[in-house]
Amino acid sequence: MVFQQRWEALAKIYYTLDAMGAEMRLSPEVFKAIHANGQALYQDKTFFDWAASQGLDRAKVAEVYNSFAVNSKFNRAKAIAQAYNIQSVPTMVVDGKYVTSSDRVGTHAAIPPALDVLIAKARAERPKS
Repeated sequence: MVFQQRWEALAKIYYTLDAMGAEMRLSPEVFKAIHANGQALYQDKTFFDWAASQGLDRAKVAEVYNSFAVNSKFNRAKAIAQAYNIQSVPTMVVDGKYVTSSDRVGTHAAIPPALDVLIAKARAERPKS
């Protein structure tokens, strides 16, 4: 779910970097650029310039960012978030049927133990092979 309009661009940044094979290397740098350096990467030009400063081809980044593939991935993620009625982050879905978030369990720290319980439950429900 995109809770703020500018988050749409940030989701597309993720899918763009993933499609270009640069997500693992540059996701931490995206976080730093936004939160430590105050860069408005949600603005297309700013993101394309930033990507070029990270060694990516600016024109290729713009092409991938605006591609059918990236838009399709974004739209699919948005539809899934709407189907699960995700209202906050982080929210985790286990086995397509169990949803948990800090809103549901009280704190961010309570999420991993809640996930352990839900994963065990989902595994127990699966047929034995």
